[in-house]
Amino acid sequence: MAHESPSLRTLESELVRWLLDNQDPSGGWGEHKGGALSTFNTGEAVMALAVADPTDAENIQPAIRRAVRFLLKERDSHPLLQPDSAAWYRTARVHGEEHRAADIIRTAIITGALSKAGEDQRTLASAVDWIVKRQNPDFGWGYQRGTETKILPTSFALLALISVSHPHDKSSASESVEKGLQHLSQKLRNKEGSFGTGLLTAAHTIYATLVLQAARKREFSTVSQCENGAIKWLLKNQDEALAPVEEFIEIDAEGATNYLFMFSMEALLLRVLANSQDDAHRRTRLWLDTQRSMHGALDENTGGFYGRRVFSWSTANGLYAIRCSEEKLDAIPRREPEEDVPGGGVKVGYAIMMFALVLVVVTVYLTNAGKFGTLQAGFFGGLVLACLVAYRAIGELTFKELVSSLVSPLKKETGKTE
Repeated sequence: MAHESPSLRTLESELVRWLLDNQDPSGGWGEHKGGALSTFNTGEAVMALAVADPTDAENIQPAIRRAVRFLLKERDSHPLLQPDSAAWYRTARVHGEEHRAADIIRTAIITGALSKAGEDQRTLASAVDWIVKRQNPDFGWGYQRGTETKILPTSFALLALISVSHPHDKSSASESVEKGLQHLSQKLRNKEGSFGTGLLTAAHTIYATLVLQAARKREFSTVSQCENGAIKWLLKNQDEALAPVEEFIEIDAEGATNYLFMFSMEALLLRVLANSQDDAHRRTRLWLDTQRSMHGALDENTGGFYGRRVFSWSTANGLYAIRCSEEKLDAIPRREPEEDVPGGGVKVGYAIMMFALVLVVVTVYLTNAGKFGTLQAGFFGGLVLACLVAYRAIGELTFKELVSSLVSPLKKETGKTE
């Protein structure tokens, strides 16, 4: 029998220690100790450490200062040509030749990290101005200057600008945020409340929600129903919300410096649900499963979180999520077997697939016995096909959830409320 697990808060000091132990003397971080240093990984580590407050806090500020110096030196020692000299870049070596390209994602992460680390506006001004000037005429952002608006670069740009501005500032950054929020909520949002399409829908929905939540906290004008609708979509699509996905980041027209961005889904979901204005969202299976998944990703030997391996990015994202969610985190209850859940916790899909299996067995038996004609075979084949269609539509719902989804519209029509 599974027992409850301690709150994720109890892991904080271990995660901080892992990041401190894996920092390079130069101030930067790679994916792991001894690996190639990355401004991307360093920005994520700074973001996490800047909000951490463990018992060994006296070691954190010196580590952050070293990291800030590393980040500024990396950008300013090898500046890109105008108009991208204020941006952080990605470097790649192809056939012995080094390529650099300005990266909107990297620049946004580092700008937000430097802001949380307490850097003054003069240090941040050039990067903020670069992000603002990269905004498209439709008020979104693309991966490259002047390219089609995409959800991920738009989300990262807005998160960075929100962190350094306020609606009362009337600055170029705050104006850019207001216009970007309007485009995000009105043009990039799907009718059912999600953002994006295909396999990246859940990841894009999470990031868009984080933007809306950050804007709400900074008192920018947002529409609360957009945030609530996005979270409801995530709750209805739990498997997609927890599935690991990557996005191809196209910052280079020639392709040399393009890369894959891995989403830290559990850490991102923890932030989204913890910062929801609806307490009911923190009484859901997704809220608990997110915490269980994060707890299961801890490497007890090192104290870091696994990505595909124990990486600085996964540890930093996990620590940051825990710190952003700390007031909402309690001990994690044990997982109840679905068949023990009162009210019909068994998934409908199990019954559907069992019925389909019985149909196949009957079809094979009667065919071999010579008791099946073309008409009967077609009828049974149609039933099996119908089972597969039904499984795809409702297979992940429990009987209780299915009944509830059928009854709710009837209650609305008769004026009843739950």
